[in-house]
Parts: sequence; C-alpha cells; structure tokens
Amino acid sequence: MKAEMYQVDAYVNRGVNGKVAAVCLHHAMLSESMDYALQQPKSACTARRPEPARFNHHSQRNSYQPKSLFAQPSRMLWMLLLLNLCWFASNARAQDLVTIETNLGAMTFELYAEDAPKTVANFQRLAGKGWYDGKRFYRVVKGHVIQAGSLDNNDEPTLVAEFNSRPHIKGTLGLARDEDPNSGSTEFYICDAARPHLDGRYTVFGQLIEGEAVLDAIANVDVIEKYYDDAKKIAFHEPKTAVVITAIRLH
Repeated sequence: MKAEMYQVDAYVNRGVNGKVAAVCLHHAMLSESMDYALQQPKSACTARRPEPARFNHHSQRNSYQPKSLFAQPSRMLWMLLLLNLCWFASNARAQDLVTIETNLGAMTFELYAEDAPKTVANFQRLAGKGWYDGKRFYRVVKGHVIQAGSLDNNDEPTLVAEFNSRPHIKGTLGLARDEDPNSGSTEFYICDAARPHLDGRYTVFGQLIEGEAVLDAIANVDVIEKYYDDAKKIAFHEPKTAVVITAIRLH
C-alpha cells in the first residue's frame, strides 16, 4: 500500500486531476499481480514456459486463480480511502492554480497560499471580479521582470508585506511595491530570470508551472526604453505593442 500511495502522490504533484482516480485503481489492481508473483517459488520466474496442466476425472485444478479486487473487505476499504485521498488532493491543488490569459497566450501559476495567504486571497479577489481584465503589462525588462496592474491610483487596499523564503527564479510571481514594504496592492511582476537580490525583500506568492514560452514571448517584445530615478536608473521599459491581460481565470 505504501508503493500505491507514493504513486498517487507523484501523479497528484504533477497536477493530474481527472485521471487520478483511474491511476489509483490501476495501480491497486497491479498490486494483486505483484502479490502473487512474490509468493511464487524462484523457479516460477524463469523464462521457460510451463507445461500445460493435464486433467482427468480424478484431478482438480490447482492453478492460481487471481483474487477479485473486491474479494477482501479490508482491501476494498483501502481502495475507497485511496480514491477519496486522490479526490481531495486534486481539488486542493486545483484551488491553488490560476491562469493569466493575454493576447500573446496563457500562463498558469501555482499560488503559495501557505506562504502569503493575504496576498493570494487579494489577488484571487481581484481576478475573480475581473479587475485585471484589459490591464496591460506596462513594464517589460528582458532578463529581469515583466510587470502588470495599474499605475493609476485606485481604491484597492494595500497589504502588509508577507516576505518569505521562496526564491526569485524564472517564472516567480511577486507583489510589486514602492519604497514602503507595505505598499503592495494590485501590481504584480513575473521574473524573466533568477533575481536573487530580490529574495526576502518582496512578497513571492506564486510560481509559473505552464506557459514559459508565453513568458519568453512577452519578455522579447520590442520596447521603448524608459528609466526612473536618475540615481538608481530603474528600468521601466514600455512595450511598443500593447501586451494585454484578457482574463485571469481561477481554477
């Protein structure tokens, strides 16, 4: 049963939802054959094909008859438990996924609700009411980040920073802010490369799991180079052709 559980965990961690129950059942049925194989003498595992059984009216069949999956009540209970665990695990994972759809394609992210619960909840709230629909990736700096949201003032609340140990690697989803650590609100960024100097200084709340080609496409658009703060020379390059968020879909 441990082997079966490890198999299930492996599939759930890959985000397989609809097929999880079928995979669990398949591996449990395979275990029946494995149990039988392990019970046989070593000679039974050779490549030589066994002689066919001969019967007469005095003989009885002594060949192995595979046990039914449902023959033992205890095994049936284990199977039901396993299928329930698969269902709950796949649903829990689905609730932590979000897809950002743009005019250049879609990107799917896993959200870190345990590491940044308030940031994730705020992002899901905004996405759920369509707040990001039509907003642009107004900042594209290849090798650094792409950034979206709204540069205009709005009535959305700011959030207390939830700095955590998640690293800034390619595809990291983070909350943008100004000099005040607690000024993050609606703007978010996606790393185009590893940016370790940002670790522990910005709230990381997700990671890209599908759509890296779309991230690359956005990062490589032609831009108008712009810089803010003469002392720090902060790059805020603007795409020549708008990259628009058409929708953010919660799973």
